[in-house]
Amino acid sequence: MNYKFSHAIFFAAIACISLFECTKPTPFGAELLNDQIADFEGEEVLVNCTVERQDTLVSADRTSSFPYFLCGKVNDPEFGATTSEIYSLFRPLGAIDYGNAVVDSIFLVLPYSTSGFYGDTMTPQTIRVLQLATEMDFNKAYRTSDTIATQAELGKVENFMPRPRTNKKFLDTAAAAVKIPFLKIPLDTAFGNILKSIDSATMLKPLDFHKIVKGIKIESSLPNGGTGAMMSFVLNSTNCFIRLHYTKGGKQLKFDYRMTWTSTDQQMSKFMHIEHEYAGTPAFTSVGQINPAMLYLQGMAGLRVKLEFPKAPNLNNVLINKAELQFYANNPTLYPVATQILALTQNSSKVFSRVSDANYSLQVADTYNLFGGRPQKVSTDLVKYQMTLTDHFQSIAKDTTSDPLKRSIYLNFEASDNVQLLTPSRTIIYGPGDVTYPLKVRIKYTKL
Repeated sequence: MNYKFSHAIFFAAIACISLFECTKPTPFGAELLNDQIADFEGEEVLVNCTVERQDTLVSADRTSSFPYFLCGKVNDPEFGATTSEIYSLFRPLGAIDYGNAVVDSIFLVLPYSTSGFYGDTMTPQTIRVLQLATEMDFNKAYRTSDTIATQAELGKVENFMPRPRTNKKFLDTAAAAVKIPFLKIPLDTAFGNILKSIDSATMLKPLDFHKIVKGIKIESSLPNGGTGAMMSFVLNSTNCFIRLHYTKGGKQLKFDYRMTWTSTDQQMSKFMHIEHEYAGTPAFTSVGQINPAMLYLQGMAGLRVKLEFPKAPNLNNVLINKAELQFYANNPTLYPVATQILALTQNSSKVFSRVSDANYSLQVADTYNLFGGRPQKVSTDLVKYQMTLTDHFQSIAKDTTSDPLKRSIYLNFEASDNVQLLTPSRTIIYGPGDVTYPLKVRIKYTKL
């Protein structure tokens, strides 16, 4: 796709970039179109909106590239319950001969990431670590719908409240100044003895090592109910590990097992299993309905919004000076709206990509500032989104086939599965039928 505007469209777009940010009408483009001002027209485009459930997404991180992994449970009165669990392989840092060592303790350290937290962190949670019953396959592209059976519980922390912004001294680091937010989970010493029994030759062979330990599952629950929170942990950090303390020859020593891989060892993987329980919620009743009162948008492979333009105006022989999508959303304190929403298109192979206007904004400014899609505060609990769709509607004007794929866009958090997957937030949008805050598309064009 050619994401560059024609010179005429480009200069017209720059001239009118603030058109819909002003409360007064402006004769944008007048300096370019003085002799055509009488032909300058504008219309509102009919929009049909549908809330759709997303397909399951690939959640396997086989290259240790995810910035964080989500784990937890959120009870949302509008969207229902959302849970996320983490499955992970782990590997020793090299090989070691424990010999006749005695296991003193073993624990898992999970560094927090503040970026992925969502919900009420003041709700007590219980986190559990379980050993997998069957071996996790590091070559498999696991999806959000996949699970692996578990066996023994290896450890847990009960009734704790996450502290993602509270820095603590990082274990036994030599420098007292080294502090990070993290959660430490004690594990059963019996599991430590299993690790101790693995010979050094097996440690160096990932396939053989994985057959013995199989992998772990990390899950969270709300023992006392409540709103809950989605927590995020940086498993791809060198500060995330299973550490085994042992005594050998009268010396107290330690040895670490990591969840990340290096450039010479890529036989590792992690993935998230995510479930959304919508039954009986407002979001559930909106799914599949044309133009429901409210539109529900959700990350973590949740819900998306489809916009169709079945009766776009006659755009033959016109220059689209400005096309903009405008909508409003609730912004409650406990469930803040998404900080960036994009408009996507879908091709015949069901592959999503950003609309050309969003790509153009990235090319020119390396941000979405020219495109929009970020919330603007209107009042305490109300925000407004605006998105530029000028080039997209120009492509509709050029299309003589009335291709339905061109006349549809999707609201989501990104075309990338990873971004959508790792975005725990949600947004409730007023539909096109709302009397006060209707979703609408406005276009201004010049007849040629």
